[in-house]
Amino acid sequence: MGRSLATGTHVVKQCEHGLPLVIDVPPSILGRTPTLFWLTCPYLKSKVGVLENQGFARLLSLKLREDGQIRHVFTRRLRKLRVERRELAGDSARDIPTTILESGVDGTRDPLFVKCLHAHLADYLAGNDNPVGALVAQSVDLASCEGLCCPR
Repeated sequence: MGRSLATGTHVVKQCEHGLPLVIDVPPSILGRTPTLFWLTCPYLKSKVGVLENQGFARLLSLKLREDGQIRHVFTRRLRKLRVERRELAGDSARDIPTTILESGVDGTRDPLFVKCLHAHLADYLAGNDNPVGALVAQSVDLASCEGLCCPR
């Protein structure tokens, strides 16, 4: 990652080279960001950035609206995510804006609008049933970095 982790942040998933792939957000900054998991791999961040530049987020937003099965699974993930945010915030949840506690995986107010593919992929790689993240994972080669982007 190139720097040490913030206090309270944990590596949720490592890549095959033993480096952080996904980290979680410490409760201390939950009030400033709704995103619970961050993608840290430079290779995947770059690949996902290309997808975003190609309009893949817009296509996934349409898919969520049109495909009832994907929308159902995704809506279930959102309900669970909102509970997780409140549990993580604990007593300080009352001080966190509702827009953050109730927003989508990537902070959007409209949960069926996909904005940040990085956030959805991180959420999926953290072990959550996020069909948007799964579709992003299918669209990038998760295993082909060969360690080239990793600091040695």
